[in-house]
Amino acid sequence: MRASITPLVILIFVASCGFKNRLNDSFRQGQNQSDNASSPDDFFGRGIPEHSDISGEEEMPKVADEKVPEVINEKDISFEPVAIGGAFLTCSHQNPQIQNKTAAWVLNCNLNSVEAKNAKVTASFAKLDLKGMPMPLTVLAQNTSAGLSWQISDGPNTMFMNKIELSVGFNNAPPATFAALAETPFSLVLNKDHWLTTEPNNVQGNEDCVAFVNEAERVDHAARNGVVHSTFARFNVQDCNARKRFLCRRIDSSLAAKWALSDDDERFIDAAINCPLGYKFSFPMSDAEIIEASSLVDALAGRAEVWVALSDLRQEGTFDVILK
Repeated sequence: MRASITPLVILIFVASCGFKNRLNDSFRQGQNQSDNASSPDDFFGRGIPEHSDISGEEEMPKVADEKVPEVINEKDISFEPVAIGGAFLTCSHQNPQIQNKTAAWVLNCNLNSVEAKNAKVTASFAKLDLKGMPMPLTVLAQNTSAGLSWQISDGPNTMFMNKIELSVGFNNAPPATFAALAETPFSLVLNKDHWLTTEPNNVQGNEDCVAFVNEAERVDHAARNGVVHSTFARFNVQDCNARKRFLCRRIDSSLAAKWALSDDDERFIDAAINCPLGYKFSFPMSDAEIIEASSLVDALAGRAEVWVALSDLRQEGTFDVILK
């Protein structure tokens, strides 16, 4: 096994040089994706693009325009995981996860086709915001007994940034850089304190999408149903075809406001094209975030609700976090 470590390190190091150039080019080029979410299937089952090998003979793509736009739309960034010497990074959130009070959730990452049992491994992870700014993640555990894998803490400020970067070194050699997407939906074990009493109940038989209510609607719901809500109870299920505004989270770390609302009332399925630039369809993940979002939604006139990125469209009674 000791003899196999040196070729692996050399291979990863040499290939990583080509990879870094390609990663920079892919950020400049950007490929437009569809502007419209056409069906509930757009939220589920879409896998990570196939990996493409990099070799010394591959012609590097030409850059059409070296100018970087002042404002970058996340949908315009092409960011595929790339195989390097047969190794590639994959990441997905632990499924299910608990809808808790602190929102410290687990992300699992694997560096495939790498044998590192007897190697000294140093690794660091980051999520990339909308403009490519790295947001460091905390590594909870590293496993080299079978391949190479990590458990990482992914919190509220980074959860809805899907692009992940790994810098990993073997036996004190210069580090190689790997990239991946983490956008597969995962389900929640619900925290009932965050839901209106009696919810979710699907009372109409077609209530599959989750809304966040303002204080006026919260008080009225308690009076109509003769119940008392917990302090943080704000989630309610509704017909996905109802038209509401969307609650959106900052994914551009340079923006001052953490939360924003879309301008228009639209169906749940139209979320991807309605959040303001620099924001992404999301939901409050903790007690503290519910208080933050409430201050924004409570300012809406009358009884009001806004869509949040949770639904049981895939399977009745199992609520998924929508990451796309």
